[in-house]
Amino acid sequence: MGKRTYVSNTPEFFYAKLKTRSFNNSKVVTDSLLHIKRNYMIGQKVYDPILTQVQWKQLPTHQQHDYTRGILRVLGKAGRDLPNTKKHELFIPYPASAAQWADFPIQSQAIERFEQLSDERTEQEASLPYELLGTNREPDGKLRIKEGDLVYFKPTLHAGKPVVTDISFSSIWRGRVENDQGKAATVYDFFAWNNSQTPTSDPEILPFHAGRKVISPAELLFGFVQIKDKDAQNPTEDKARALAGRVQISFAQLAKNEHNEHPYEKPVTLKILASPKLPSPSLYFKNRSTKNRYTSAGYIKKSELKPSSHQPQGRKVYLHSQKNGQQPWKTAKSHENANQKAQITPLKTGTDFYFHVDFNNLSQWELGLLCYALRPNDTFRHKLGMGKSIGLGTVRIDPVGLCLIDRHKRYAEDDIFTGTRYHHAWIDETAQHNMSQNGYAYDSTSTLPLLSWQELRKSFRQSMSDMLKQALELLGDPNKIKHPVHTPRLSNQQPEHETFKWFVENEKTANPRRNQKKREAYLKPLDEVTDNQLPTLPLWQEQR
Repeated sequence: MGKRTYVSNTPEFFYAKLKTRSFNNSKVVTDSLLHIKRNYMIGQKVYDPILTQVQWKQLPTHQQHDYTRGILRVLGKAGRDLPNTKKHELFIPYPASAAQWADFPIQSQAIERFEQLSDERTEQEASLPYELLGTNREPDGKLRIKEGDLVYFKPTLHAGKPVVTDISFSSIWRGRVENDQGKAATVYDFFAWNNSQTPTSDPEILPFHAGRKVISPAELLFGFVQIKDKDAQNPTEDKARALAGRVQISFAQLAKNEHNEHPYEKPVTLKILASPKLPSPSLYFKNRSTKNRYTSAGYIKKSELKPSSHQPQGRKVYLHSQKNGQQPWKTAKSHENANQKAQITPLKTGTDFYFHVDFNNLSQWELGLLCYALRPNDTFRHKLGMGKSIGLGTVRIDPVGLCLIDRHKRYAEDDIFTGTRYHHAWIDETAQHNMSQNGYAYDSTSTLPLLSWQELRKSFRQSMSDMLKQALELLGDPNKIKHPVHTPRLSNQQPEHETFKWFVENEKTANPRRNQKKREAYLKPLDEVTDNQLPTLPLWQEQR
């Protein structure tokens, strides 16, 4: 149709018949044509409700008065030029007298906030956020507001005069999380935040940086590289600190099986690999507390989320799916949003792999930590591979051998020709045959007995924080999953349709409509679970 968004330096006007009604002696437009479509079918005839200026001038004078002059707002995404199925394209009444309307100044913070959010979305996907048809991106792909652009805006009074505090191309307002100074707050800020009154975050849990004072057990085992400030211009700054890891993990090899069966299932198209995006404070954050660090459950509004008042619940972990013989990861609509879905060939349940872990100079406590990490308890299962958020990737790790080399004995006492490779070992006797069949042959007669990995794990486990132990072992136990696992949704909602709706409904709490029940759902922190059960969220019903 060639209809484009209004641009001030090349203004183009259109005309439409709009229904109005009187309200306080003023006429208010109530016509659905404010949300325009390309055309309508009336009988067998195609009817275009939007006239160009040339078409309008061709009408008789008495018919011209039935039309309102206006401008168009059309999204610039390919294939969206006034589509019949969308409602984001608007006809905006714009009479000739509009040139005399007063301007609202836009605060510089509004521009800075728009650009920061726009850059964040562009980094995630180059085509986002959507811009209007007629608005061009910068050569580097960034989206910037230009004079004359059509935007949604949020006005407020400043010193008694109206100003614009927020702007957006989208009618669904996307705010940002800010600190107490009105600047953008990142996940880093929430973890790093600390002061003497409410010391409920620990800078030591951030990736290694110049302010760190302690090296964590995980960093001692696996090493680290310090994160440097790319913008720092300090010539005297030391080089980045780094520590080599003392644990290396090999690639896993498919175990041989007696019947030489193929290890793969049939190809399957997955659901969209989505999970609730940050900030989602109802799921990912909890309140800071000045009295008791661990009494922090409560509903948090997105608009009120701040590093000084709230802290992350922890690190994201995907739950295991129910064992009900179904495929919760399989999409029911493979052709819908196909460009966002992947097709994979999953491994069959029960497929075995062998791998080895090499380590050097670990204390008994550190070795116990490594054994615990591989298999925290008998019911623990790891999540590994693609599709973790939709139920794939449940893995059980069974240690079958632990072999140690005494370096001092090897180089000071052992005969160079008859010395054995290992000096101490524990071997799972039930797995010894399979080990030799899969390239892990071992001579147990040449070594001294060693504590089993279970004993080492038990020794470390006794030194753990009860809070951490409960959270880890609760999340890793598939037997604790009593309900289907999926992103939060409404009770009458299709599983793969508009997954944002639950969050919209959950935000409708500050000012519920008449006769509507106030509801504030949040994910209970694991450190406050007392019944050894995973917390759940309700299936809201949409309020209208």
